[in-house]
Amino acid sequence: MKKIGIFGGSFDPVHLGHTRIAESALNELNLDKVIIIPAADPPHKKGKLSLDAHSRISMLHKAIEGKKGLEISTMEIKRGGVSYSYLTVEELRKVYPEDELYFIIGYDSLIDFKEWKNPDYIASECILAVAIRGNEPDDDLNKMSDDIRASYGADIKYLKCPWTNISSHKIRECFKNGNIDEIREYMDKNVIKMIEDNGYYKEQQKKTIFENNTSYYVNLEEKLKEKLDVQRYAHTLGVAYTATALAMRYEQSVDDAMLAGLLHDCAKCNSDNENIKLLEDRGLEITEAEYKNAQLVHAKAGAVLAKEEYGVDDENILAAIRTHTTGAPGMTMLQKIIYVADYIEPARTKPKHLDELRKIAFTDLDAAVALILKSTLEYLKKTKKPIDPTTQETFEYYDTIRFE
Repeated sequence: MKKIGIFGGSFDPVHLGHTRIAESALNELNLDKVIIIPAADPPHKKGKLSLDAHSRISMLHKAIEGKKGLEISTMEIKRGGVSYSYLTVEELRKVYPEDELYFIIGYDSLIDFKEWKNPDYIASECILAVAIRGNEPDDDLNKMSDDIRASYGADIKYLKCPWTNISSHKIRECFKNGNIDEIREYMDKNVIKMIEDNGYYKEQQKKTIFENNTSYYVNLEEKLKEKLDVQRYAHTLGVAYTATALAMRYEQSVDDAMLAGLLHDCAKCNSDNENIKLLEDRGLEITEAEYKNAQLVHAKAGAVLAKEEYGVDDENILAAIRTHTTGAPGMTMLQKIIYVADYIEPARTKPKHLDELRKIAFTDLDAAVALILKSTLEYLKKTKKPIDPTTQETFEYYDTIRFE
């Protein structure tokens, strides 16, 4: 029988407090492994996460690199919807029917445990491993634990891990305001670099620019017109205006949709080799499928150019540019809007069922994403072109949630 730790959270961003708890559970409880599970949409933060799933997962990979016994699962991201812990336990119990499950939480989470959905099920299937402040539990913690034991027959163990007096909210504020030195001691240096390189959590000034400079879009369009060929430029305008229409429909920022639409193909003016070198020079990941089908690389390269040449610091816009070819599980509304607009814009004529898709896009965006992905995968299989695993994962994610 194995001993499996379950450690969930939003990880927005991940910090040393998180990794120390996971490592303490691994060592103090002699676990075989700890599964770290980033939430799609935590019940206590519905729709309020700062970063998309892809970015949070990427930071987690950096944070646990080289740490044996820790692994990441995207099961809640793939499941989508509100990330209720009992559903995760149900799913893991099927995978580990005979093993001992340890549900790892912090002191603060135990306070609210009785308010969770189906806490009795979690307590019946898992041993609760609670990270405490200091070397010994205080009287309040003992009282809470006794109450939960009496209510659910819970088995509760305490983790005496090194306490990290920092919160993800505080970290986000420091990055937003440029006070990074205040939180360096609380974070993995590679995670800090990723946040700085991608402009995560940074204070944005773009809305002031757009509101006070009516020529902004005109100047940007003129610059793109010089760099892109005639067909690509026409496509770019089509995506931008389709994206703004979808943004109006789904009550999203029209400015964000316009800018992401205009810049989504800004790296198309480069050759495939130039885009590959652009990413390699910056140490950014290129998948095997992208090396085999280098046209895919222009999306990631476009996000780099949007930031470095066009001054875009908004991570939501950069993520929409970065994922517009493959998609990604758990996309933000803007990411979905750009992904769909790229496929249904007026200049498109070849894809099947375009008229139907255009209607669906304005009534059920997730269904439109799933149908576009299905069509894309069928085309790639038919033409025997390499399939990026992210495309397959994204299809499975959206094909599932649209039937919930």
